[in-house]
Amino acid sequence: MRAAIYCRVSGAKQEKNSSLDTQEAGCRAYAAEQGWTVVEAHVYREASSGAYLDRPKLNRLREAIDRREVDRVIVWHTDRFGRDPNERIYLRVDAKRSGVLYESVTGPVDVTPEGSLPDFVAGYVAYKERAAIIRRTVEGRAARVRSGKRLVRCKPRTRASTAGSNRAGSGATDSAARSWAGGSPRNRWGKR
Repeated sequence: MRAAIYCRVSGAKQEKNSSLDTQEAGCRAYAAEQGWTVVEAHVYREASSGAYLDRPKLNRLREAIDRREVDRVIVWHTDRFGRDPNERIYLRVDAKRSGVLYESVTGPVDVTPEGSLPDFVAGYVAYKERAAIIRRTVEGRAARVRSGKRLVRCKPRTRASTAGSNRAGSGATDSAARSWAGGSPRNRWGKR
């Protein structure tokens, strides 16, 4: 069996720690236990959010699957494919059409309807948690702007009309506060 390995972390900061190395080592050990050959050209290490299906390395892997260059794809955990449970299932079904199966080091990937349920539920929980993190972040930023404070890691505007002021009362900050905090008839979530 020809095996591909897909390792993913969510961002560049995580890429610098040992997580990708740990994932890859675990996947290689799993392949060796199964007697499979890891195809070096198909070892994919990616630092990209799992919130999006369109990822450069994942796209390359999917192209290799379509060309039937591998028989198995090994991941550390099924959450490495992403947060959205529907996308996780879509990736497995799409690969299966080419005769390729996904394998997880941390637990079996059961493709039966009953076996897919726990993975779907785990994916749904991860998807909802990501949505909650985004909501809390937006709310926190809006509160900071409303209080007249500058957003962390955001440079104040330097145009002549707003130079020297990034506190409440400046046109730029007031506009930003209304935008973030829902000063228009409807805020970011469609509520009045």
